[in-house]
Amino acid sequence: MTEISKIPNLKETLLITPNPDGTFTRPFDIYPTVPPSTDDPNSPSLSKDVTLNSQKSTWVRVFLPRLFLNSSSTSSSSNKKHPILVYVHGGGFVVAGAAHPNYHDFCSYAATKLAALVVSVEYRLAPEHRLPAAYDDVLEALKWVKEGKDEWIQEYGDLSSCVMMGDSAGGNIVYHTGLMAAAQVDELKPLMINGLILIQPYFSGVE
Repeated sequence: MTEISKIPNLKETLLITPNPDGTFTRPFDIYPTVPPSTDDPNSPSLSKDVTLNSQKSTWVRVFLPRLFLNSSSTSSSSNKKHPILVYVHGGGFVVAGAAHPNYHDFCSYAATKLAALVVSVEYRLAPEHRLPAAYDDVLEALKWVKEGKDEWIQEYGDLSSCVMMGDSAGGNIVYHTGLMAAAQVDELKPLMINGLILIQPYFSGVE
């Protein structure tokens, strides 16, 4: 576990407070969460949360564009598969999450505009869980996608057309997880990762 005394200006800079048990409290007013859009008629896509690893308290929020539901009623497009976008949020490895309003809205918008299934990963945060925990969680999410057990993935997802995207710390995680996935190509089949999209990715030294 990271020694709290070695994290400079923790409360002032990151706005999180260390607890005696080694966990950290993140203020809800700065890092709020929103529920998935299961039945909001004003949302451009439906979304749901699915447990990834109950022991690690990780999960994914899956976004399904409404246009998929509209097109599935016609026989000509009912069997059409769509690209899968695995998204990894930023936040300095320490804050935010898949349920943060900014990331929820972005993934919902991206799903609709790109006509893709979006899988946003709720990975474990530092400093409670130091790297490579986040890398391992996103790799586990890729394996969850490739298993195709989720009904949305089964019906609408094209496992041969997957792209990973992340911003800031999420870009770093996507890059390193992409390297890990490249070394496990056979294990991930039939999931094929066609590219990485890094949005202002964070890269720095050990310190």
